Amino acid sequence: MPTREIYPGAPLASVAFELRHPEAEPLAGALRSDLQKKLASRYPLMRSHRNITQSFELGPKGPESRSVVEEFPRFLDRRSSISASFTATSILLETSRYGGWDDFRSSIEYVCEIRNSLSPIYGVERLGLRYVDEVRVDDIEGNAWGNWIHPSLLAGEMADSSGLPLRLWQGALVYGSEPGQGLVLRYGPGDGYATDPNGELKRQRPTAPGPFFLLDVDSFWQPENDVPEYNIDAVLAQLDELHTPVREVFESSITDEYREKVLRK
Repeated sequence: MPTREIYPGAPLASVAFELRHPEAEPLAGALRSDLQKKLASRYPLMRSHRNITQSFELGPKGPESRSVVEEFPRFLDRRSSISASFTATSILLETSRYGGWDDFRSSIEYVCEIRNSLSPIYGVERLGLRYVDEVRVDDIEGNAWGNWIHPSLLAGEMADSSGLPLRLWQGALVYGSEPGQGLVLRYGPGDGYATDPNGELKRQRPTAPGPFFLLDVDSFWQPENDVPEYNIDAVLAQLDELHTPVREVFESSITDEYREKVLRK
């Protein structure tokens, strides 16, 4: 695998991994205690979270709303820089201090294998990697991103027939097919933050709110037919495939000027 340059000024705000699987035994009671013990060396801090799902059923008086609440554990390291969450149907690993693919891949293997050892995963329904970049440049004026972002992502700068000044644009590029491997790039200028700066995960490089250009890459895979059995080697091999285009998309979205004047400083 080729070595990739690690930029000192990388604009990554967050990186996430998700594995969706068929419903497994809930991690409650003794199972949760065992999970906490096994994760304690890396992720000793546990937080309880809730997912609330709304569903509608047709009853005698018409449509009726019903809320389903799922409580699940989330484990963090002591710096609040990485977390692992476990629901009945998913494993989610998130970090705000990305140390490179090899390091993150190792953490994925660690949490998946611990989860599977306590309550078996009976299949893989979706794998996903998400990289959220906030491209920031000092003293940027308005939406003048031409020196920093590739022109193909700046169609929003075109004159509008309304005669009004352009305030915001957002775009999305979708690659691949469903089901199977695919990638979605969401992009456009924003103001403030793309991810919550006051969330549980603390940013590696705290920054003041201000203009940024969003590069949000979701690289994913879903089985085309049968749901394959869970196998960590197969999962990691597929994730290697998903990771490759993420870096390519980022590199092709920025200019050499941004690379030289911001990323390498």
